[in-house]
Amino acid sequence: MFTALKTQIEKDEDELENLILPKYEEIAADLESEIASLDGEYEKLTTAMSKLREEMHREVDNAINQLEREISEIKEKHHSMLQKHMDEIKEIQALIQQSQTDLNELKESNKVCLTIQYTSKNAEYSHFPPKMLVTMPEYQPKQIKREELCRLFGELIPLSTSLEERKTNKTKSGGRPRDIAVDYDGTVLFSDETQKTVYKVKNGQTEKIITLQGWTPAEICVTSSGKPLYSRNSLLKYISENRNLDICVADMEAGAVVVVNQAGKLRFKYTGHPSTTKAKPFKSFGITTDSQSRILTVDRDNYCIHILDTDGQFLRYIDNCDLSCSYGMCVDSNDNLFVCECNEGNVKKIKYCI
Repeated sequence: MFTALKTQIEKDEDELENLILPKYEEIAADLESEIASLDGEYEKLTTAMSKLREEMHREVDNAINQLEREISEIKEKHHSMLQKHMDEIKEIQALIQQSQTDLNELKESNKVCLTIQYTSKNAEYSHFPPKMLVTMPEYQPKQIKREELCRLFGELIPLSTSLEERKTNKTKSGGRPRDIAVDYDGTVLFSDETQKTVYKVKNGQTEKIITLQGWTPAEICVTSSGKPLYSRNSLLKYISENRNLDICVADMEAGAVVVVNQAGKLRFKYTGHPSTTKAKPFKSFGITTDSQSRILTVDRDNYCIHILDTDGQFLRYIDNCDLSCSYGMCVDSNDNLFVCECNEGNVKKIKYCI
């Protein structure tokens, strides 16, 4: 037993010296290097923000300068109109004053001929010119919404380390969520078909937003103002908000893309390209929009994607990417298109803008 322990001691000493301690030294060296580079890396962040601050200040100055130029032009035009009217009044005043002088001389004169030839002009002068009414221009500043302003400045992604435990939130019913979305402040929303309920997950806590009676929430999206929108029942209706705040719905059963404005008023309905050479009827599944407010929707049965402009006019197809059973889709900040192929288990990235 003594000999076995001595052997174990020698083995442990060798392992500490040649394996464990060198690994800790390597980890410590890496940490020292990271700490030494912190100032430089954070300086890059603050420099980028300072540059953005300067750009925003410059844009604000340009906008205000433009408004001030417009005010100066309006003022000059206003002054010119009033001055012209004043000159006309002064001219009439001069004629009246001359008439006063003539009448005074005629009153003192005994010349019969001049008196007989006199014609009164008082009736003419009594037609006073209308008063010029010029409405002053009015400045109507728009209310600055903090949330919208913050979105213009971009997002600072917080620290995330490999030591952080990633959490999983299960649905209350134990069934699969039908759809999932993230709002502007990072809150996760998902629909639970079984319980007819939409939940939100924030800071690890799951809370019920709404339980619906008589219909089931399915696909969901969150608008830029933070309002959730849901489609209903088992028929697929994918939803997306465009940059112009239109709400775009891909209605699979109707074979249409339906677009309404903020007030819910129909703007247009797209049912496929009228001169299509595609073999099967148009059925719209996934839908998304890009930085130019173009609308992209999957035509699953014809293995292609339709691109529309903001007013619903067909622009072109994407039909050269061997798409198969495509459903969900989204566009990133660089206008890269991502398309899910359900049966294949693939997500395809498509660069469609050159």
